[in-house]
Amino acid sequence: MTITQETPDTETAEEKVADAITLAKVHGAWPETAEEPAAQVTVTELVLPAEYALRAIRAALVAASKDYARPILTAVLVTVAEGKAEIVATDSYRLVTVQFAAPDSPDGSILVSRDMLATLAKAYSKSAVAKLGAGTVLVIRASDSGVTRAEVTITHPTGTIVDTNGKIDGTFPDYRQLIPVGDASGVPMIAFNPAYLGD
Repeated sequence: MTITQETPDTETAEEKVADAITLAKVHGAWPETAEEPAAQVTVTELVLPAEYALRAIRAALVAASKDYARPILTAVLVTVAEGKAEIVATDSYRLVTVQFAAPDSPDGSILVSRDMLATLAKAYSKSAVAKLGAGTVLVIRASDSGVTRAEVTITHPTGTIVDTNGKIDGTFPDYRQLIPVGDASGVPMIAFNPAYLGD
């Protein structure tokens, strides 16, 4: 008579399933899972002359909204096209648009939160801005994978500001429809609200 002693089965159900899958893969009986493609990251970088950019930002903050129920209006639009930069802000009542030359910048547009730009503006008094050299630049960089929140970085002459939740949902208003184009003579007709002239 032969006596055998069985070894207790200590393997869990999950481990048994894993072992079965591993064995099936070895024998080619289990389909390989295709790897998900890496998220495509879009990067936009604008290179602006620091003195003009800081003056424009200070002006734009006057019109940038503080109403966070309408987040798109709390953003400031920074655009460069064909060597010309434009910084625009509006709270739907006021509109500020400032243009200046940016010959060293690639084309592109970035929405930047008013809070981020307000932090930047506080770092420079008017006299400090006036002392910036002609070759001093301010770089605004935005990266967005479409999956994670966008990151916006501003590199300025004395440091760097980073907003890791920089993505602002929505489409900036078509502000050009609000700018008078003038009559047949080409002279624009503008009406001012005196209540806003103090800004």
